[in-house]
Amino acid sequence: MKISILTAALAFLTFQPCAAQWSYDRTVRRNFWNDGTNVSGIRCDTAQISVAGISASYESGDFRTLSQSASEWNISANAKSIRHLDRYSMKGSFSFTDTEAKDMCGSMFLEPGFFPVDVFEFTPGRKTFQTYAMNGGIAVDLGQSWTAGVGLDFTARNVAKRKDLRYSAYRLDMMVNPSVIYSAEHIRWGGTLLFGRNTETISAEQTGSAATAPFAFFDEGLALGNWQVWTGNGSRLKESGVNGLPVRQNRYGASAQIATSDGTFYADAGFLWKDGSVGERQVIWYRYNGPEAMADIGFRHGHSAFRAELSWSRLDNRETVQDKVMEGGISIVREYGSNHIYSCADISIGLAYDYSSDKLNATVSAAFNNLQKQAAPIYPYVYTRQLKTAGLNIQAQYRHRSLEYGLMLGCSKGFATDNSRTVSEGGSSSTPFRHEDVWNDADMFETAGRIDAGATLSWNFVRGLSAVLSGDFSYAGNCGKSRYCITTGLYYIF
Repeated sequence: MKISILTAALAFLTFQPCAAQWSYDRTVRRNFWNDGTNVSGIRCDTAQISVAGISASYESGDFRTLSQSASEWNISANAKSIRHLDRYSMKGSFSFTDTEAKDMCGSMFLEPGFFPVDVFEFTPGRKTFQTYAMNGGIAVDLGQSWTAGVGLDFTARNVAKRKDLRYSAYRLDMMVNPSVIYSAEHIRWGGTLLFGRNTETISAEQTGSAATAPFAFFDEGLALGNWQVWTGNGSRLKESGVNGLPVRQNRYGASAQIATSDGTFYADAGFLWKDGSVGERQVIWYRYNGPEAMADIGFRHGHSAFRAELSWSRLDNRETVQDKVMEGGISIVREYGSNHIYSCADISIGLAYDYSSDKLNATVSAAFNNLQKQAAPIYPYVYTRQLKTAGLNIQAQYRHRSLEYGLMLGCSKGFATDNSRTVSEGGSSSTPFRHEDVWNDADMFETAGRIDAGATLSWNFVRGLSAVLSGDFSYAGNCGKSRYCITTGLYYIF
């Protein structure tokens, strides 16, 4: 539904605070409605600001997943704005990012772990990523008490790898949220309809005349699945009548809000239903669905603000049982049923405290996540995993004349419990295949005890124009690995 402010603060950051960035974030966060899904809430504040900037970063280190690069360069440009006029308000942003990554393999999806299935290749090579993101919203007064609005989040991404197994992937993420607010004397009531769509297609190929074809691993959950030549039926990358490996997902839902007119209290609760498939036309290999729910609460007093967030989701994935048959001289795919092979349930809790003044901004946030997964790719074998993760993050920015300083310190740790069992005697004589490299890599990264630190220096050398230099560092004590990122940028407030 949205990127969790509390959870994202505990992740490894591309930390880019500067005079422009801090000013924009403070303007956004002073209005609780901007944390939620009701875009009409931008009319509940009068502060406006516009920011444009360019930045470049370099990231490297050995504390990385199988799907991350050994090193990468990143160049981006972005612009964002919030504006208020007599009867309506608007907000919008646009950004473009180009990334050149070296020695990269692993997941072929642009966002590993987003869908219930995954596919891995194992030849390190160079990848090029491009991301186009657009966000917009407008809210219009419909009289003294009613405000209506509509928002759109749109992101298009693509990646290309130039070394066998060569492939390209294209991804689209979109969310539309028409909304309304009714304002009484002391209370505001809001409602939002939500529609989201996520699609991605992977197209793989091999060039030249190599003696052996590259292998690929198709993950059906918990690193269990098919390990074979990439052209095999189990890899899902080259199927007759199917354009690559396509995944489609839709989300439908609604949310409701209540807040005080003075902005000191805000609450938001929503529910969505997710429905997705892997494959296209008659050839659908997997179908999955499940509910999502969220709730946010905010309270403000003076320079202080308190936030609490709760989210829950469940997903069930079923593998279809199908076969190609001839009917009237035409080859068709007949579907006979499906097998329930994977389930997951995820609950996250986040708390945050903000302090904001003219010279000092500080945020303390904590997050807890409980993720439960169950995979049963071959009857009667069942595998389960419960992963609990907890983290704490502290950020502070201080302004002194034309200079601004920022510090960030965070820590997190994951705890996992794994089990396997058979639900009955008999069944298949073959056991599910687990790719140990994929499994061990995920286990190491998810359970690592890590420390994240960041520092930034911003210089406002011309009115409204700031230069920034920042650095981030992560260290995992249990494996002795680290990763760092250095970013420089130029931002302008207008």
